Formats: sequence, C-alpha cells, structure tokens
Amino acid sequence: MNRIGVVLCASLALASACTGSRGSGSGMGGSGGYSTSGGEIGTAMGGAAAAALGGATGSGGFGTSIQSTGGAGTPAGGSLSYGGASSPGGDTGVGGNVAGRSGTGGTQASGGAVGGGGGGSNGGGTVSGGAGSGGSASSSGVTTGGATRTGGSTGSGGVSATGGTAGGATGAGGATGSGGSAAGGTGTITEFPVQTANGDPSGIAAGPDGNLWFAETGANKIGRITPTGTITEFPIPTVKCQPLDIAAGPDGNLWFTEPGGNKIGRITPTGTITEFALPTTSVAPVGIAAGADGNLWFTEYAGGIGRITLTGTITEFALPVAGSYSRHIAAGPDGNLWFTEDIDNKIGRITPTGTITEFPIPTANSYPDAIALGPDGNLWFTTSVNGGSSSAIGSITPTDGAVTELTVPGDVSGAYGIAAGPDGNLWFTEPGVGAIGSMTPTGAVAEFRLPPARVGDLNVSSQPWGITAGPDGNLWFTEQVGNKIGRITP
Repeated sequence: MNRIGVVLCASLALASACTGSRGSGSGMGGSGGYSTSGGEIGTAMGGAAAAALGGATGSGGFGTSIQSTGGAGTPAGGSLSYGGASSPGGDTGVGGNVAGRSGTGGTQASGGAVGGGGGGSNGGGTVSGGAGSGGSASSSGVTTGGATRTGGSTGSGGVSATGGTAGGATGAGGATGSGGSAAGGTGTITEFPVQTANGDPSGIAAGPDGNLWFAETGANKIGRITPTGTITEFPIPTVKCQPLDIAAGPDGNLWFTEPGGNKIGRITPTGTITEFALPTTSVAPVGIAAGADGNLWFTEYAGGIGRITLTGTITEFALPVAGSYSRHIAAGPDGNLWFTEDIDNKIGRITPTGTITEFPIPTANSYPDAIALGPDGNLWFTTSVNGGSSSAIGSITPTDGAVTELTVPGDVSGAYGIAAGPDGNLWFTEPGVGAIGSMTPTGAVAEFRLPPARVGDLNVSSQPWGITAGPDGNLWFTEQVGNKIGRITP
C-alpha cells in the first residue's frame, strides 16, 4: 500500500485505501447549512451545489511518433537512458489522434459551492510558534561521476517562538551522492537525511524565502531545507494530522494539507503555524496549489474541491459525480485549477467561481495522480495503469481538453510526483523502483536510480515521492522510505 493509501486509510477508514482496491465512496452533500461561532471553525455553509449541465467538450489528443534512442546504463549509480516508447499515429479520437490511445470523450460540469468561514490570525485559527535555525558543521564530500560532492550541514537546537504552543525545531544535515551520468553532470543526485526517524517526507515545494519546504507525514512536522542542505523541522500542533502536500501561497507563507486532522495548515517562513478546520468532516484534504485568484485550492479525497482565502475562509465545491475522489491539483495558464480524479479516470478543471468540467482519460483504469503545469503550457500528469502494472505520462491542453498519453519504458514503474524542470523537461518520481525520471515534451525518457533505502539491500526502494523545481536550478524530491530529501541536477 502506498503512503497516501495508508494515510487515507487511517483518516477515513476507506476500504479502497486499506485494501488497495479502487472502490467508490460517498460524495459530499451540497445542501443545508449551519453556523458556529468562535474556535477554529467559523462556518457559514449554505446553498446546494448547482448543476451546470454541458460544459466544455473533451476532445482527443494529437498523434505522436517517438523513436527509441539511447541505451541502458548501469542500474546502480548511473543513469538509464531511453528514447521513449515507439507510438504509431494512434486511434482517432474526438478532435484528433492520441498516440497509441483512443481519443477522449465528452465532459461534465457542475457549479455551486458550500461556503465556510475560516479561522486564522484574524479569526480564531489555531496558532503555534517554533522558529528554528540549524547550526552548521560541514560533512565530508562524496565523489560521484568524477566530481567531488561537498557535503551538507548538521544543524543543532532551534528556538521556540514566543506565544507558540509547539515551538522548537531541529536541524539535520549531511549528504550522500549518487547517480551522475550524462555530460555536464546531468542526473547527479545528492541526498540529505531528515533528522526525525521515520519522518516519511512527502510533498515538497519551493518557498518564497529561497528554501525548500516539505511535509513529514510520519513525524507530524513541516520541514525546511536550504539549498546547501540544512534542515529545520517544525512540529504541527494537531497530533496525527499527517501532513501530506504543501504549496507556496501568494502571501509569502507555505500552505499544507492535513488529511489526518481534516485541516489546512499555514506556516510562515519563521515557523509559526496556523490551522483551519474544514467545514465538512472526514473529507481528507490531499493536494494543494495556489490559484491565480489569490487563494489556495485543495482536493478532498472523500469530498470535492476546496478553496481557502488567505484569511482562512473555506468554500467547498462538490464534484459532478457522487463518490468521486480527487487527488492532486495544479494551477493552469488559463486562470483555472486542474486536478486528477483517480477512481473516475478523469482530469478535472474548476474555474475560480466553482464550475467544474471533467475530461475522461482514454485508457481505462489509468488512475491519474500528480499533476503539474508543463513548460509547453499544458498540464502534465502521472498515471499508474491497472494499479501500477505499467505507467504513462499524460498531458491535457487547457484550450480544448485534448488528452495525450505517452507510454514510458517498461523499466519505469509507478510514476508518481511530477514537476517542470528548468531544462524544459518534465521530471517525475518512481517510488516502486527508486528512481527519478525525466521526459521531454515529445516523450524521450531518461531514468536515474537512487541508492537503496538500506545499504546493501538493493531490493528496498527509497520511494521518492514529491518533486519540485528549486531556486538553485535543480530538482528537489522527497524519499519516504529513505527518509531523506534529494537533489538532482537537470
């Protein structure tokens, strides 16, 4: 069972999460309402979700033909280069051809919202302090790919912010190098251990302060790592809240999801944490992203799509089909938010006013997961076809909803996190085989293996999970089983 399955199993007691099956669940009601005063929640729910029939029409993707180039390198320490899967023109879909796939069908749209007042610094949110700063102690470098890798740093201590209830932070450091392959150092990997054992780092995002921020699902903390490798951790007040995803907000803070606590959290660059409880219970927020409207948007695995203002007001939007599950979300270049629906096998789009349109993925049982804006202006997403027996990277054009799927080589298994790199390619994690992959917009794939989670045991993957582009021009990723933060040069 993957990490999200474990988290959602504990949070929601969903049979589908516990068993690994992709079962259905209950949807979120949109009618009725209530109000409460004081405390963390200041809800003012109201109105049923209004159906907006029709919506945009999904269309097929375009034809792609990919040649195989490059060979395989060494499985340990080096990179494996592939030219991508060879695709004929594909079957004709509605609006075009999809490489090796059938075209997409129509869409559904829904509107309406369930509103909720939030807490926060101005209205009753739970706040905790804890600004910490790590010390420094250089560690020995590791030679990889013919170059000496200078080590990270080891922090110590940390101070509690006044007024905080869960202050303090710990520093961690040290670095190990691996990988290294192509000319120019492409694929050189450096790893930095997380201080807390079994921290299970998951989501990761670049912060406005020039650092990387990540959620520690197992440790119940938010972590910060500098580009040189100094790690600081900040405990979250709510116990067993299981933070999962994190994103930078337009207010200069980081915002994160708490599926175990059914809350959205906010942390300042100095470590002060504020939590906002969701109006609807047990919906388990998963993914989160900043929208063009100045708000944060998040998915509810057992509900719909949520929006939270910078002051903590929460509004929830039901998905068109009851029992659908939304996973991850990303802002598109069209001013809308785009998200994945793993059970219903769709990509969804929601406008800032709450109208939802869904676009089916041609391949059945694709289980789309992570999603990110690509360098070409399209939204790119990962899939685990038939539960992970094979993988594909898909893209959807914001203008017409055309879906294209690019099958990755057989050695690439279970693609999960995805992010655009500064090199113009897409970078993704492979938890099953313990590797980082990159894909050009035309489908050529390269793979870079990580060291095993345990020294000497090649069968234990470090399970890289989230990935993001850093301010230093590198890609940064989390390793859940390895309990590390990794960096790879593009």
